[in-house]
Amino acid sequence: MARRRGKSSSKQDDSWLPLEAQTGQSSRSFNEYVIPGVLLLIIAIGGSGLGWICSDHEQSIKSLSERLASMQARITKLQQQLGPDNAQLAYVGGFEERLVTLEDAYAKAQRQVELALATSEQIKSKDLQSKVWSLQTEMNDKLAELQQNTISIAALNAIIKNKSIEFEVVKQSVNAMSSVNAELAIQISGFSSMLSVTKLRLDEQISVVDGLMSQLEGQNREINEIKELFASNQESLVTNKQQIMDIKELLESEQIKRTQNLEKQVRSLHKRMEDHQMNSESLHFHFATQLEALQIQVHSGLATIKNKKNYRYVLSVSI
Repeated sequence: MARRRGKSSSKQDDSWLPLEAQTGQSSRSFNEYVIPGVLLLIIAIGGSGLGWICSDHEQSIKSLSERLASMQARITKLQQQLGPDNAQLAYVGGFEERLVTLEDAYAKAQRQVELALATSEQIKSKDLQSKVWSLQTEMNDKLAELQQNTISIAALNAIIKNKSIEFEVVKQSVNAMSSVNAELAIQISGFSSMLSVTKLRLDEQISVVDGLMSQLEGQNREINEIKELFASNQESLVTNKQQIMDIKELLESEQIKRTQNLEKQVRSLHKRMEDHQMNSESLHFHFATQLEALQIQVHSGLATIKNKKNYRYVLSVSI
């Protein structure tokens, strides 16, 4: 951009030289070769055309001021667009094109100003020199504004150069990021395939888990039923235990009663046995006495019988 500005400034210097040469030659030709009639004709034509020239200069000054205002608006817009926002670095090419168009417009405006200054230099020798000088001062003011705009454009060019460098750095980083993104895309594709396989396995595991969950639900229902049955059995066991305790107490009381009755019966039986034994002993003694008496009687009877047998034997022998 600095090169372009240098070329435009060199063109401006070159355009100043022929204008100065033309003014010198025209002054010499007017002084040496042009007859006074032609001078009067030129003055008449100049007087008639001076108003047109002045109006033309005013219109050109107005158009230049409008162009300067539009250029200033564009420059402020460019300055706003070239703010601290790094997201607008992608539009640096568009900014350069706008700056090129602005430089072209600035060159055209400067050429028009130079032409206006040249014409004002040519009209200096005329009667309306004061108006031309005022016009020239206004032109100089506009030229100073244009130079200020040139300085601002140079600053904008420097900013754009810095932004272009930053844009190159960002572009390199974006290229690096694009390569990294390509690698990441490859990795993500691999991960997506792995994820699909893992998803299939996970679906299988989920189906297995669903089956296990259904089994667990059935087992939980069975466990709940068993718990309810156990609770009811526990309650019945408690009631049965209480009944068993009552029965045990009843049995113990019955056993105590039975043992007492048995003891009574045993005591009565023992007493009866003692009585029976006493009776049996008395009977035995009585029977023994009777047996002895009977034995005595038997012995005495046997003796008598034996004596009778012996007597008969003696009688038989004697006979």
